[in-house]
Parts: sequence; structure tokens; C-alpha cells
Amino acid sequence: MLRHHLVLVSLLVLACSTGDDGIPGVGVDTAGGDATATPNTDASGGVVVAECDDAPAGATCDADQNPCTLDSCDGAGACRPTGGVEACAAASAADPCWAHACDPAAGCRPTSLRVGEVCNDGDPCTLDDHCAEAAGASGCAGTPIDVDDGNPCTNDYCDSDAVHHAPLDAVSCTPEAACEVPGECVAGACIATRECPCVAGVDCPEPVCTVPCANGGSCVADETCDCGGTGYAGASCETPVCEPPCAQGACTAPDTCDCGDTGYSGAACDVPVCDPPCAHGACTAPDTCDCGETGYSGAACDVPVCDPPCAHGAC
Repeated sequence: MLRHHLVLVSLLVLACSTGDDGIPGVGVDTAGGDATATPNTDASGGVVVAECDDAPAGATCDADQNPCTLDSCDGAGACRPTGGVEACAAASAADPCWAHACDPAAGCRPTSLRVGEVCNDGDPCTLDDHCAEAAGASGCAGTPIDVDDGNPCTNDYCDSDAVHHAPLDAVSCTPEAACEVPGECVAGACIATRECPCVAGVDCPEPVCTVPCANGGSCVADETCDCGGTGYAGASCETPVCEPPCAQGACTAPDTCDCGDTGYSGAACDVPVCDPPCAHGACTAPDTCDCGETGYSGAACDVPVCDPPCAHGAC
């Protein structure tokens, strides 16, 4: 029995040292070089990799250690080339300011800056973000939001939430009225620490019109009314405007003519009135009929004319 065991051990030792004729799948350099591991392939040439164990067909894998080729699991434990190439779409989406290409040694790498491309610099306090040469590593930069509200009594700033105008207190400021300096900020407003009466038109913060602007006009400068859009004119916007102007009568309101006793009618009082009306001919002036060649005469062109006159009877 002991002798039988020694024979088995000898056979195992011999099998492990047979070099290229030994166990299939293990290559040994019998010329004295280093042992070289080759990919473990299945009968149809697929590369057997651990990442495809129990993986469904189509799962991503790496059959050739080349990041620029696309490989997928076949559902039977092997990884096979799909024939596709890496387009670096994910890398370009993550950094849209750069065009990317695949390098077999390093994978997807940026190749050229897309100057002018719309992007997002991740800063909520900028607008109009575009890819630019001098925009830093990301290549994306925007224009800072103008947060200044022109009020010296607010602290203006922008953060991830919004633009803020925080009211200030106990800060020196200059009130709008020149005679009210100095001032101090109170809850975001500039309040005068002392007051003096305004001299109209000189140091008051608002213009003064001694005669108030009427009919919706605005006092825009000292003694100057702006009547625009009111339908009135004049120094104080007191005169109604009719367009077209009243030919007769009076303009009593914007685009309203009062013809009164002028003997005219119509929107612009430009139509003469004849009373009684002209039976024939035309009313050319108040109570004036022009009979022309109508064959009638008389104040109202109501008397027929016979030429030659009737010798007897009536015309």
C-alpha cells in the first residue's frame, strides 16, 4: 500500500513540471523566461471575466483592457466586443465646455474648448453663462448679477437663495433733500437727524408748481407741468384740446366741441344749419340756402321758377 501512494505522488510532481505539455490553460516559458498569463477564453472566443458571472446579456464589461472599445456580457459568462467605440458623451455632458475624445491609454479626455457654448457655472449669482478661454478649469463663466439697489441703507448681496437687500441701522447717510444733511440709516431708510424748511424750487426734493397742474398733469420741474396724455394743454393743463379743432363754437372738453348758437353742428361745428331746411339746393351758411340750378328759388329753395314766366295760372 505504501508503495502505491509513493507512485501517485511521483506522478503528480511530474505533471506539475511538464512545461507546455502540462495542465491546459497554464503557459510556462520552458526557455527560462517569465510565465505569461493569457486571457481565459471560452470555446467561441469570448473572454471569461468575473464581471460577467451571473450578469445579464448586454451588461458592460471589458474584454480587451481598451477603454475606447465597447464590450458587453453575452449572458453566458463571457465578455465580447460589440463593435462600438466610446463617444465620450457622458464626459461631454458632465463638462459641456469641452469636446472629448477617447485615448486608449487614459480613456475620455478633453480636447478643445467650445468657446461661446451656453453652460452653467453653478453660481446662482451670475447670468448669461458661456464657455470662455479665461474662465478657469471648467471653462464656464457668467456675468455677476448687479445687486446694488441704489439705497445706501441696505446691504446688498447674492447667495445661493436669492438677491438680498438687508436693511441697515446706525449708518451715516445723506438724505435726498440737500437741506437735511446729515442723516442716519433706520431700518433701511435714510432719516435726517435735523430738518430745515425747504425754499420752493431750490432745495426741496420734489419740484414745485405754484399753480397746481390740473386735469391729471404732472409737475415735472419748477413751475412746469407735463400735460402728456391728458387731453389738456396750457401752463397748468387747464385748456382742453380738440382734434380736429372746432371750426365754430368752443372746445369744452378733450375732443368735444360745443356749437351753441353758432348756426353750425357736427363734431367740429363745421356743418351749417338752415332752419327751415333747404327744400332744394344746399345749406351753405346758417339759414342760407344756395338754390343753384335746381329750378327753385326762395329762402328755402321751395318756390319753383318758370322761365319764361307763366302768362296765366301758377308755376
